[in-house]
Amino acid sequence: MGTNRIRGIKLCSPERTEVSLKAKIFKRMKNLKFLIGNVHIGEELEYLPDELRFLEWHVFPLSLSSKCCPPEQLVALKMSSILLEKVFKQGFQYKNLKIIELKFCKFITKLPDLCSPNLEKLDLHSCENLIEVHESIGFLEKLKVWNLHGCSQLQILPSTLILKSLGYFNLNNCSRLEKFPDIHPEMKCLKKLYLNSSGIRELPSSLLYLTGLDTLGLIFCGKLTNFLVRANKSQMQKEVDSAKLRLACTSFHNFSGPTGFLSMTQLNLGACVGIKVGLDSWMQPDYFPVLTNLDLAFTGIVTIPESISRFARLQYLYIRNCKKLREIPRLPQSIRTVDALKCYRLDPQSLSRLWNQFGEILGILPNTVAEAESKIYRHYYLTLPAIEIPKWFKFNHHQVIGNSVSFLVGPKFSNLVVFVTFPSKVVNTNMDSLLSVKISINGGKQQTICETFCSYGNVWLVYGKVKISNPSEENRIEVAKIQAMLESDTDCKEETINQPMQGVPKNTTCPTCFDSDSNSGNEAPNPGDGDLPMGFTIRVHLQCPIPFSTMIATPICINHHRTQKHLDPTLKRR
Repeated sequence: MGTNRIRGIKLCSPERTEVSLKAKIFKRMKNLKFLIGNVHIGEELEYLPDELRFLEWHVFPLSLSSKCCPPEQLVALKMSSILLEKVFKQGFQYKNLKIIELKFCKFITKLPDLCSPNLEKLDLHSCENLIEVHESIGFLEKLKVWNLHGCSQLQILPSTLILKSLGYFNLNNCSRLEKFPDIHPEMKCLKKLYLNSSGIRELPSSLLYLTGLDTLGLIFCGKLTNFLVRANKSQMQKEVDSAKLRLACTSFHNFSGPTGFLSMTQLNLGACVGIKVGLDSWMQPDYFPVLTNLDLAFTGIVTIPESISRFARLQYLYIRNCKKLREIPRLPQSIRTVDALKCYRLDPQSLSRLWNQFGEILGILPNTVAEAESKIYRHYYLTLPAIEIPKWFKFNHHQVIGNSVSFLVGPKFSNLVVFVTFPSKVVNTNMDSLLSVKISINGGKQQTICETFCSYGNVWLVYGKVKISNPSEENRIEVAKIQAMLESDTDCKEETINQPMQGVPKNTTCPTCFDSDSNSGNEAPNPGDGDLPMGFTIRVHLQCPIPFSTMIATPICINHHRTQKHLDPTLKRR
């Protein structure tokens, strides 16, 4: 040691180890560029080589004396235990420092001025005692990645962010952070902003300056009550002018450029239980011109604004467990999936609108042509609080009883629709089921069309495009059993149905469903009377080259795997 030929030193041990080194051990190592370790050095170091580029030290703090000057050429600093005041000294500039990683450091309570104007990455993941971040951090124009994930005590961020190069900002699980900074209009590079499970109460309208943002995570922000407060340009300009006075910064200009999330395809506000009203102030298509997914599940919303009909690219709307939701307007023509599971307060007009709209999409209403197309690996679906499918849906006489359905189709068969209805009278109405619909073609490998949790008192409609490779004149399609995974003490038994169902032969066997109100646990329900108080019913709807016109009705039993096969001669002839 002590020669100019040494370029790197690594002092690592799998166990907690103490190493005795002299205070000036590195003084003669003029060309040392890499120093890595995880051991405890008993004596404070008085010197670090000026040429040191990479410093990584974990488990124990690297003991530095007040005489030790920071290396001017340092590019990367990675430590899990550090006393910042001994490294980042006032008045000293780290002009070459680009990476700072201080993950899981418990000693940091306040992040000071880092004096690193060219910093590109700042990772403070799980610094659980960090409370405050210095105002100067908001001016780091070259910062690209900023990670504060798991800083559970964090309360104070810079009042305004002017981070022109920032592309990734993570504030997940910052549960005590209630105020989000104002955004400078020139922050165009930010693409990922994560605030999941944070304590944020409201988001400023200046967030609309993030025109490059494609991902905004706000799941489980239980305190969030206002999204995009005062979302209008005049108020946004007032916020910018206010920030200009606070910062005395000449980089603010009168901003007249575009605003809105011009690149965002998904907005997830799931489990933000504080969001109840005010959606019309921010749910504007101009703010979300390319939005395809909107998740408002488990929120307190009462109505969805009429403006949603103008979201021309919206395909997925998730509103499950919005138990106060009463009204849904007409949705845009682009809609393909709506999950309204357990939205029990929806008014009849909203339910009727949804049924009508999806009937038009699927082409199963009179005088309609199917609009939706999807590949088998990309399903669409509708889930609604209901106990039956509307009678005005156009069906054929293709019906079968069993846990799976097998039939022959011609070479031009294309689309498949599966209905699953759950009755409302059950032992435990809060119990959900994990359901899946699977399909195999000509004996091939089963493929899952859809898998989701569903609940009693709801209807589940799944549809997708079926592609037959090398089709022949006759192709066997099998829609495998819909699987429900529930805890139940009810045994499934087979019984013979002597009372015929329309289109189903007599003496057809089917599994017993759950106990009915009469508690006759061994008595199978009559499929012909339309009343299935327990268990659930599936119907499979098939689309040939003409619009959807064929339906199969199937009562099925949980944990029973009996298969019934049926050949539709009409489809076979086609």
